[in-house]
Amino acid sequence: MVKVSMLLAFAAVSLSACQQSNPNICGSLPMKFPNAVVATAEDQKQVLYSCMERWAARLSHSNDAAPYVARAAVAACDEARLHYIELLITENSPQNRETTSSFWLERTLFIAVQTRAGNCYKDA
Repeated sequence: MVKVSMLLAFAAVSLSACQQSNPNICGSLPMKFPNAVVATAEDQKQVLYSCMERWAARLSHSNDAAPYVARAAVAACDEARLHYIELLITENSPQNRETTSSFWLERTLFIAVQTRAGNCYKDA
């Protein structure tokens, strides 16, 4: 009976360790901007980063393949990306790589894989 209870205690400790984030893999997500006042394209870019990365982290816990997670995160934030492009045009700023869907697909794919590998971003 003692051996069984020791084994169960060891299993519980082992499982709890599996639920912790791996600091060697995990980074940090940008601040949340739920009620941000967007005055410039740079402001909107920060909102866009936050949206894309948080959705990639949230959706990475699904059973879908990582490329599908990345596409879903990009789709969830497409309106924010289009608003960013509009602000760049209004400000006569050159468009950059962050205006392209391919940039965001790569970025969100990384976040999805990183989240799964390191059990990251519980607060996403």
